[in-house]
Amino acid sequence: MEENKLQINEKLFSFEGIIGRHAYFLNIVIICALSALIMIPYTGYIYAHLGTFTDLFEPQKMFLNSPLLLKLWVFFGTIGICSLSVSNIFRRLNDIFGDSKTGRNVAFCTINVLASFSFLMPLFIGIIFSSLYFVLNIVLLFTRGKITQTLPYDYKKEFNWGAFFGTWIWGLFNKSYIPLWMLLLWITPLSFYFQLYCGLKGNEWAFKNKQCTDVKEFNKSQENQTLIFTILALVILPVLYFVIISVSLFILAYSAFRADISMHPEQGQSEHSYKDIRKTTWLKKEVSTIRQVTQIMEALEDKCELSSEGLAQCFENRMASQGRTGNILKLPDNAIFTFEGNGICKKEGDCKISIDLGYQPNEVVDIPLYVNDKGILYVKQSDTGKYISK
Repeated sequence: MEENKLQINEKLFSFEGIIGRHAYFLNIVIICALSALIMIPYTGYIYAHLGTFTDLFEPQKMFLNSPLLLKLWVFFGTIGICSLSVSNIFRRLNDIFGDSKTGRNVAFCTINVLASFSFLMPLFIGIIFSSLYFVLNIVLLFTRGKITQTLPYDYKKEFNWGAFFGTWIWGLFNKSYIPLWMLLLWITPLSFYFQLYCGLKGNEWAFKNKQCTDVKEFNKSQENQTLIFTILALVILPVLYFVIISVSLFILAYSAFRADISMHPEQGQSEHSYKDIRKTTWLKKEVSTIRQVTQIMEALEDKCELSSEGLAQCFENRMASQGRTGNILKLPDNAIFTFEGNGICKKEGDCKISIDLGYQPNEVVDIPLYVNDKGILYVKQSDTGKYISK
């Protein structure tokens, strides 16, 4: 009766029989992939509602604040995943100990159950149980079973690193087309699990589809492919990705730099040229704008109130008027014009136009305003001429 309970059983869900390391690893990969799928909605919820970084350290709070339907989905999904894991642990323990003892198996599986529901525990406690579950799986994977180790060696159950690293490319070489699913899964949470699945099933697929008859020749072929795809995945592709990303970032940065320079030509000048800034073309344009403003003020004659506020209002009105008529007179985007004065602009020093160029700290140009005997605002040629190249 005991021997019947210890028959090989590699099903995804069953508490009867035993399961070898290869089949156990394969089932655990499938279970982890299913778990990742089930947790996608909850992961999306956490991402969307994560207030601060500290929320990551309060899994209980995040779960309890989630919608009811999402709670039910995660809770019952976790129960399903936990049941699958426990059934495989049962059979793996039967193989390792060579017998079937329910009490012992339940004790080991308690770690799995507590780890599965770690999101309901304080973070520190959850980490402890998750770590214990990880260690348990390592032990189950690397410990030979008393029963399965007596079975004949099966080379088709060896892990195929070529299939793991090469996936769909390896599949084309070996007439195995299931790995082509990697083209759809590589940007999903399932990509790594599918790589493991390909590695675990690779020898079986290749031997069957290529109809090999010589085991030594088959193993030699797979070893060569493993070397090729390992170098491709760990050396060539990372270097290629680095080059592509570096060139892309350089192009983006250069494009942004050129766009910024086209808007603000002065930023592309050297420090030396900035020291001689009053001889540069862009400053000529800004001071020319001031001169045009003054000419506009003169043209307005006595329509402006002779005060800093009145001058500012007239300037704004004139700019709005020029904008509507398509005149080229414009304020630079990053320059700030202010009108300063003590009361009425009657004599020298009462009023001035100050322009903060905004390109370098403390770079302000002051243009004094004067009033002639007719009460008309004007600037002196000596105040603007030194900024304008002849």
